[in-house]
Amino acid sequence: VFTEKMEVNSDSLFVIQSSDVYKVEKMYYDAEGTYQKRKLALGLGLGLGIPLGIAAVLGTALGIACNCPHVYVFNGQNFEMQTALFAGSIHPSLERRDYFVIQNYDSDESLKLQIRNEEQKKETQFLNDFKLKVIYHDPNLKIRTDRNGGIHSIQKTYSPEKVWSLEMVDLLPQVAKSDGEIASFTLNQNQNDLNQVFMNFFRPKGKKKAKLLFDASNTKWSGYVVDEFFQLFGSEGEKIQKRFDKTSKEQKLKWQKEQGLLLSVYVKRSGKWVFEDYLDLIGTGKNREFVLPIDLKNIQGDRIEVKLVSGFNFWQLDYAAIDFSENGEVESKDIAITQALFNGIEIDLESVFSDEEKYLILENRGDVLDLQFKQAPKQEGKKVTFLLSSKGYLKKYHDGSGKFNKSKLLSFAKKGEMSRFSMELMQIVNK
Repeated sequence: VFTEKMEVNSDSLFVIQSSDVYKVEKMYYDAEGTYQKRKLALGLGLGLGIPLGIAAVLGTALGIACNCPHVYVFNGQNFEMQTALFAGSIHPSLERRDYFVIQNYDSDESLKLQIRNEEQKKETQFLNDFKLKVIYHDPNLKIRTDRNGGIHSIQKTYSPEKVWSLEMVDLLPQVAKSDGEIASFTLNQNQNDLNQVFMNFFRPKGKKKAKLLFDASNTKWSGYVVDEFFQLFGSEGEKIQKRFDKTSKEQKLKWQKEQGLLLSVYVKRSGKWVFEDYLDLIGTGKNREFVLPIDLKNIQGDRIEVKLVSGFNFWQLDYAAIDFSENGEVESKDIAITQALFNGIEIDLESVFSDEEKYLILENRGDVLDLQFKQAPKQEGKKVTFLLSSKGYLKKYHDGSGKFNKSKLLSFAKKGEMSRFSMELMQIVNK
């Protein structure tokens, strides 16, 4: 069992959280007595004839396990990893713009970034745009964005009154504050349902709008599940990838949502659960804080009920809160790039990013794009927050290992099958 975190409890027993497991291998002797190892996988099979709906599975699932382009920020002493970009966007049709508020940066120096390709397996990263904005705002406000880049100010947050799983397990201690104590989507053992977390917030009188805040990430376990999933494609992976290329963006996103790869957010309105939005895949790196603005119309009474839906152990939630304040006044300005180095060689990045058809390609592990920006001017009485905006996509390569299992793959046309697959793997690990 491979994990990056392990603790020893009061009984001197090693404790490993399932969300920290990123790979499992079984060691054994074969018939000739030779020591072997293999990654746990399910099933064998023969044949082809995979429909387009299943072909879409190959790409949309792949992105959850990616290392993706990593963004590092120079903090005055060294480069600190802050986030990964456009996880899950593993096809030109899934290209998206990512937004990220740089954390814990108070330097008066001009901002320096590195974008690195750190993928262990073969992955090509295509960057089409990279912008930096400086946001001037009241020092008492915190700035965050929604997934579409809308800027929101956070003034006063309120924790949920209650947080619980489908099996009525109390999760409030895990999500009341951002402290690394996570609520995982692992408590529902009913294989017919995706995992669900519920929470209630008190609604003050007269409030018509609110902002939900979630601090979350994909689990390392989710990356392991996807690796096991790709073993089912075997040597036919590249052929199926070509069929995947024919599916629309809408088909791909619909499948991600049905399988619980995306974290779906629902709000109860007039007694019924209504889908509000989803959180994009962010990979298995650091947590990211999301804002989801909601209109409070058709919400009865003085309680706001929220439901989060995920596949089995695909997401982990560190923090949830709500803010009823109006967005404060902010001013934003673009900050120009003063120098761009690709693998140590200066390049004219503006000529690349000014064309929608051109991309800077990080093709090899270790490729690095260094960016330095013009120093942001100060404004008296205002705090400065930096907002990154990037656009691009990824291309991953299937290594052809494993044996093609058509019958198992066909089952992934059913809603929630990836979640059930994750649960099956967990049961194998726990035996």
